[in-house]
Amino acid sequence: MNGVGMDLSVVIPTYNRASLLIRVLDAWREVDQATKYKYELIFSDDGSSDNTVATLKQQAKGLSIVILENEHGGAARARNAAIRRAQGERILMLGDDIFPNPQLVNRHVELSRQFGPDTAILGDIKWHPELKLNYLMHHITEVGHEQFSLNAFQPGQYVDFRHFYTANISLDRQFLLSEPGLFDERFSKVNFEDVELGYRLANRGVHIRFEPEACVYHYHDYTAEAFCNRQRIAGEMAVVFVRLHPELGDLFGVERTRDRYAKFRSSSLVGLPRLTDAPRNFDAIIKVCETYEYELPLAMEPEQKYIKLALSSLYVRLFRACFELGVLTKLDPTRTDYHDYLKSVYFNSDGYWNLYLEATDAFRDLSEPDRSLREIILRSYADQTNAGMEIALTNKEVEFLRRNEALAQTERELADARRELDRFKASPPWRIGRTVVYPARLIRNLTRRLTSTLPQRNAGNVPKAAEEQVQSPIEDGRVSSPRLGIILSERDLPSPKERSSFLSEFGKEHCFILRANHDEFKVFSAGRELSMNYEELRGLAGRLSLSARQLGPETIRQ
Repeated sequence: MNGVGMDLSVVIPTYNRASLLIRVLDAWREVDQATKYKYELIFSDDGSSDNTVATLKQQAKGLSIVILENEHGGAARARNAAIRRAQGERILMLGDDIFPNPQLVNRHVELSRQFGPDTAILGDIKWHPELKLNYLMHHITEVGHEQFSLNAFQPGQYVDFRHFYTANISLDRQFLLSEPGLFDERFSKVNFEDVELGYRLANRGVHIRFEPEACVYHYHDYTAEAFCNRQRIAGEMAVVFVRLHPELGDLFGVERTRDRYAKFRSSSLVGLPRLTDAPRNFDAIIKVCETYEYELPLAMEPEQKYIKLALSSLYVRLFRACFELGVLTKLDPTRTDYHDYLKSVYFNSDGYWNLYLEATDAFRDLSEPDRSLREIILRSYADQTNAGMEIALTNKEVEFLRRNEALAQTERELADARRELDRFKASPPWRIGRTVVYPARLIRNLTRRLTSTLPQRNAGNVPKAAEEQVQSPIEDGRVSSPRLGIILSERDLPSPKERSSFLSEFGKEHCFILRANHDEFKVFSAGRELSMNYEELRGLAGRLSLSARQLGPETIRQ
């Protein structure tokens, strides 16, 4: 350990996490082995109803842990209690579902000393590798950024106060204590209490620097329903934030949400009939998302792309709607039509409300007598919007139908070619002639086309299976392996000219056999005619690379 003072205090508020904290403390033992600096862990319990405190006391052996017990009052109050108790030069704030990288303390201490007391170090936050990620968890951190947006930052980039994430951020303790009130305890629920403190600190000169080397792992799986609830709470706490800082009303969309809802209630478009059925409720939309999540890992790669696009489209609107539901409920809890309004805005495919609420700003200069003109124009835009959506969907459907029809036609042609080849193969060999070359080559060409365009439900098996289905005795215009034609009667024997034509085309290793009597055979090969018995014929078969199984007594008795 360096120095006599405490280098870092790690502040972790916790609530009902007994089952997870055992593993979190095991991870901190790995940190302890790698850490070069003096640090302390301060767990501040927010009045847990499970055995969180008992678990911490039982598992604290070998670690420098302080355990604070508080009445339930929210994460802000629990953090404040821990910060006031801290002794470290720097404060590192984490969540109780955060697993540290073994070098976490080293990185935060060294980076903070490098950049000074007015710089807060924001570390990277990754999903825990043992979590089974669904697409929702990818979306909220990588696509929609409803939770974190760290993937959008470069190492060493300075970011604004909205990214004061207490899941992994450190700053100077004295600078923090100089801010009156620390975390504002009027945030009774989790969300925005950290951003609000970040805003006040930024106004006093704190800069937030993103350093991904200081990495932690977030162990928190989400469902669509749970994240909707999280967004609703975020909307409620956004109202608390804006009441404290009215100048930021536009930044978090509180004023915009209020104004859009007011326009909805006063608009004559409320009574317009819709071109589609009534919008679904949120529970039904969540069920659709859950179905897509279930189907995603089972789908083929091209289909996965479209499922992900569909999920992100639903998630962006669903989570925004839930956020605005929290805002509106906090502003006026007496209203009962918020769900209908939000469903009309975000899940009405006719586009009336989105169009109306976005377009009215363009008509602010119109006088009140021009209201009817404005409504007519907006209705026209709504019709055009809906028509455009229908055309786009139709074009996409036509594209898929054309592709499916092309694949179906290819399959039909391949099946016809297979049947034709089977018919030729069942005919006497001298009737095959050159005609067998066409269906064999046709099948090979169709197979290449089919296996390059068909959806690969099993990428390893489809081409191989198709290849096995179209094995042909023809290769480069010649029979690929020696075969003997068994002639049943003398009248079926082709003429010498026909035999010569066949052998010149398919190879002189082939021959025709005429059965003269029970044990006598005549063999017609290229320019030769032989008489032999069964044993001699078997010897000929061996010289022609035919096995006894291919030319046994059962074959000859045909």
